[in-house]
Amino acid sequence: MLAFGLVFTSGLVLAADEKILGWKGEIGAGYVATTGNSDTSKLNAKAEGTLEKEKWRHNVKATALNSSSNDIKDAEKYFLSSKSDYKYQEHSYAFGRADYDKDKFSGFDYQYTLTVGIGHRYLKNYSTMTLDVDVGAGLKGFKQKGQSEDTESVSRLSTKYIWGFREKSNFNQEVSAEFADSFDVYKSITGLTVQMMGNFALGLSYVVKRTSEVQPGIEKTDTETAINLLYTF
Repeated sequence: MLAFGLVFTSGLVLAADEKILGWKGEIGAGYVATTGNSDTSKLNAKAEGTLEKEKWRHNVKATALNSSSNDIKDAEKYFLSSKSDYKYQEHSYAFGRADYDKDKFSGFDYQYTLTVGIGHRYLKNYSTMTLDVDVGAGLKGFKQKGQSEDTESVSRLSTKYIWGFREKSNFNQEVSAEFADSFDVYKSITGLTVQMMGNFALGLSYVVKRTSEVQPGIEKTDTETAINLLYTF
């Protein structure tokens, strides 16, 4: 947990040092409908930023969902991620990544991963498209409800496709798979951001997350469908 905090905090410090200059991203809030371990319709918040340098690329991301119905909490999710790429060749890079996931209705108190690896950016001949493919390995920590924390090795594969079809408007698709001894986690994030006026945009997203092994009474698959009002920078 300390290692994750250091990695994620370093990304936020970089953003503060830059005073947003050079960073591109979005901040927003919106409506979320969830199915699976929590069936509800509530509000969410999200923030993401990317800083591109000659040799380095940094990305930080945070999402939150916290709501209640009839004084009973029915959805509580937090996700934090920080990733830094070192571009040792024009389109190839080494990376370090930290993820923290807390979902009250997943059967886990929390999960986190610390991974390092290599990646390559494809579609280099297309000015409006990028496709990143990453392969990495590292450490996974998790605590199931009523149990002590476990740590084990993990392998991670991921792809991220972005199509900027016009200024401040894009379609993106992320797919990741984490393989560990106790369980595997598969995640797909589909997003569409469309500029409305100035720096304001409408964001649509659909997230599917599947955990291969869960506690009795817990759904293996969760989905989130969200509509967000975003401020882009």
